[in-house]
Amino acid sequence: ARQQQQQQQQQRPAEPEDETAAMFRNLFQLLPLLLVFLMYFLAPAQEEHFALSRSPTFAHGLSTHRLDVPYYVKSVDSFEESFPEATKQRQRLEHQIELGHLNNLENHCVFERQQQQRMYRFGGKAERARARDMVLNNCERLHNIRQNPAFQSRGLGAF
Repeated sequence: ARQQQQQQQQQRPAEPEDETAAMFRNLFQLLPLLLVFLMYFLAPAQEEHFALSRSPTFAHGLSTHRLDVPYYVKSVDSFEESFPEATKQRQRLEHQIELGHLNNLENHCVFERQQQQRMYRFGGKAERARARDMVLNNCERLHNIRQNPAFQSRGLGAF
């Protein structure tokens, strides 16, 4: 008897009120996701304060105090106003700049080493000779920074 009732309920066409309620229930379940998307798209974009390479927007060069890493800002005056020298905020930003620079150097160094290894393993005699003589500029710059006493004394874990 119970099975017959379930079959009859399944065979009956859904009532318009049930469909409307189900639609609102589904919409209500999607509401948190829709709110997250709206917040993401309506939130103001975070302003970039510096760039590691010169561009028309970031044309004014500065360098970090600890490792002397070059970086570029839109305007020196507004940058100095937003991040005065010898403040924790400026130290944190310069630390972030140094981390970004080291990360770039590491990535480029890995690429240079891979290129050298490919030339040595798969190249002919001339390519092997070029691979042996190849200068790994980014690896050397990374090594020099790591040998810098300022890098060794405080490390990058500071802050």
